[in-house]
Amino acid sequence: MEAMRPYFTEEWGNPSSSYKFGARLKTVIETAREQVAELIGAQPREVIFTSCGTESNNAAIHAALKARPEKPHIVTSAVEHSSVLNYCRALERNHECTPIHTNPPPIRSSGRRSRTPASRKT
Repeated sequence: MEAMRPYFTEEWGNPSSSYKFGARLKTVIETAREQVAELIGAQPREVIFTSCGTESNNAAIHAALKARPEKPHIVTSAVEHSSVLNYCRALERNHECTPIHTNPPPIRSSGRRSRTPASRKT
């Protein structure tokens, strides 16, 4: 957090812009991308920063569908985050995927699922 503090308080801007301040921030982001890539054993081009969980979920689903265009199926359940369910519904409406919805086992108040097996909705 300490390393990020200046970019939350003083040095904010659009790293994709053409002005000088933006270009400097782009350099900072690319350095961070290289550091994360090294940390997780990836190539910098494989590291994508997003602005929120919803954007991350959508990007992951999109990448998975693009990787397997011959099998555009997504397995979802009622316990998915709303961003996952909403994106999958939009893809289904646009005929971009065939979702496979499951009936998950009930979730207990502790947040754990019951031992009842999940079933596929028909």
